[in-house]
Formats: sequence, structure tokens, C-alpha cells
Amino acid sequence: FVWFFLIIRRPPRSTLSSSSAASDVYKRQLLDSDDDAELEMLRERRRQAIKVHQVKQSEYINKQHGSYREIKEGDFFSTVVREKGGSDDVALHFFHKDFEKCLIMDRHLSELAPQLMSIKFAKIDVDKCPFLVERLRVNVLPCVVLFHNDVAVDRIIGFEDLGEEDLDQNALRERIISGVRKNPEDDISTF
Repeated sequence: FVWFFLIIRRPPRSTLSSSSAASDVYKRQLLDSDDDAELEMLRERRRQAIKVHQVKQSEYINKQHGSYREIKEGDFFSTVVREKGGSDDVALHFFHKDFEKCLIMDRHLSELAPQLMSIKFAKIDVDKCPFLVERLRVNVLPCVVLFHNDVAVDRIIGFEDLGEEDLDQNALRERIISGVRKNPEDDISTF
């Protein structure tokens, strides 16, 4: 009789295994819901980052980033000075139309402009801006003056450290990026 009682009170093995399986399913659901919440949080952060990036891209396009154009001396302040509508980062090429090295630099800068959207690229003819040439002490051509937050922070004179005869575009790109980015965390948007 006692033995029979134990058999009756003891739950069947299938119930134990299904209870254990249900417990495992419940644990997996909890972990999945934690993962889902974590994934949703990551997705939301990514959405916000994409929105910020789109706003910046729109601002860059409005300020004519992504193109390489010639400016006049009177446009200098509206290109470089932020309070006058200028950009945070500007690469300004001082050139002369008859210098072959200026034409080579010109070609490379026009190729880099669409790649480095956060930097505004422009060129200015030294014959048409004597005040700026004197003020910024441009003595050797080609000369690319790099501005960050309204201040000339670096200059690339000739093909200095970029190749003797033929300009290395990757070296030029890295030099421009390092010139305007004083903080490693600064965002340089590239495509």
C-alpha cells in the first residue's frame, strides 16, 4: 500500500520534463525579451545617429560643400568665417592659373571635395586677392590654407610631404583631414 501511494504521488516523468522544458522556454523568452529591448535601444540610437547625419549632410549641401569652386576676395569671409555664414572646416587653395603645380593641386582637390563633405573646398586666384595673399603670408604656390573654426590651423605649401613631382592624393587627403581635425573625436564625414 505504501509503495502504491508513492507511485501515485510521484508525478510522471513526462510532466517533469515538460515542466523543465516550459521553464527553459520561459527563460529563453526572458532572455529574448532582454535581447529585443537591447536591440530596440540600439536601433533607436542608430536612427538618431542617421537623423543627425542627414541634418549635417543637408547643412553641408546648403553651404556648397562637396563642390570645389573659385571664390573672389570679397567672398572670403562668407566662406571661412562662421558668423558670416562660413563653414567650420575650409580648405582654401591659393593658385595661379599659369602654374602647372597649381593645376595638379586643383585637379586633386576637385576630386577630394565630394569625398570629404564636412570640409568646404574653394580656390582663390592670387592675382585677384593681394590683400589676402599678404595677410595670410602666401609666398609659395600652390598653397592650401586649412581653416578650423575661423582660424588658419595649417597650410600645405607646394607638394611638401606629398610627393616630389606627382602628388599623392591619399597623402593629400590625410594631410587635410589631420590639419582640420585637431580632436580625434571630430567627425570628418566621408563617403
